Amino acid sequence: MSIKHKTILIYSLTFIVIIITTIIIFNVSYFGYINKEKEQSMVRNFEVMNSMLEKEEGNLQNLLVDWGQWDDTYEFMNKFNQEYIESNLSENTIEDLNLDNLIYVNNDRQIVYSEEGGMEKEDSQAILKKLLLNNENFNKTNTQRIGLLFLKGKIYMVGVLPITSTGKQLESNGTIIMTREIDDKLLNYIEKIIPVNLMFRETEQEKFEREDDWTYIHTYNGI
Repeated sequence: MSIKHKTILIYSLTFIVIIITTIIIFNVSYFGYINKEKEQSMVRNFEVMNSMLEKEEGNLQNLLVDWGQWDDTYEFMNKFNQEYIESNLSENTIEDLNLDNLIYVNNDRQIVYSEEGGMEKEDSQAILKKLLLNNENFNKTNTQRIGLLFLKGKIYMVGVLPITSTGKQLESNGTIIMTREIDDKLLNYIEKIIPVNLMFRETEQEKFEREDDWTYIHTYNGI
C-alpha cells in the first residue's frame, strides 16, 4: 500500500472516530439533560399533588376538631339525646360538609350513631372494621389521625379524633370518624393541574412518620 493510501486511510479512520465520539458525547449530554428535566418535572408534579391532598387533609382536620372537641358532642356521647341528632346530623348537613359519613364510636369501639351521605350503613361499619385492625387508631394519647382507605374499589380520606369537651379538660368518652371520598372530581382537577394520569392502588401499609402531630391512620389494608 502506498504512503498516499495509508495517509487517506488514517485520516478516514480518525474522522470516523471523531464522529462516533461526538455522537456519544452529544447523546450522553442531551439525554442526560432530558432525563434530568423529566425527573424535575416528576418532583414538581408530586409536590403539587401532595399539596392538594394536604389541603384536603387540613380541611378534614378542622372539621374533626370542630365536631370532636365540642361540649355538645361530648354530652351526646354520654346521654345520646335526640335533640343533638335533629339539630346537627341531618343528611343535608353531611352533604354540606362534603362528607360521606360521620361515625360516633364509644370507648368500647362500638358505633353509637352514624349518619351517611354518600354511602350505606354497612359501608360505615366496614370503615370501622378496617380501623379496628390496628389499636393505634384509637390510641387516646395520639389524638389526631388522618389517612387513606380503600373500600369497594373506592378510595376514601378518613379522619379519626377522640371526643372530648371544648376545652379538652374532660377525659375522652369516644371517637369521632369522618370519611370523604377522593372522587373523580378531585382526581380530574389534579390531572388538569399536572399532566399525569393518577391511579391509586391498594397495598400493604407501613407505619408513616410525620413531622407534625397529625399522623396517618394505620391499617393492614390501607395505603
